[in-house]
Amino acid sequence: MWDVLSERVVEIAKRVTAAHGGRNVRVLVPRSKGSPDDTGRPLFLVDLDEGRNLFDLVALTEDLGEALGAEVNVLTEGSLSPYLREAVLAEAIAL
Repeated sequence: MWDVLSERVVEIAKRVTAAHGGRNVRVLVPRSKGSPDDTGRPLFLVDLDEGRNLFDLVALTEDLGEALGAEVNVLTEGSLSPYLREAVLAEAIAL
């Protein structure tokens, strides 16, 4: 697994997110390999500018994954389950 908090990844994540009308990039670092909830993919949380939609989020996910050379998940805070929101936001690290 690559380091999702490295300078290279942070710069790429911010640049690609901004290109898609996003800001306030946060990441959840994947659990250790072999843990039951390890998907192997980091989860990026972003805020999208007003007027952006699901198509922008999908394009952001694809472009960010391509730029990083790995599969990633990208969600907005509003798309988080209300049952998980508090826990996810508590673990998210601002980039």
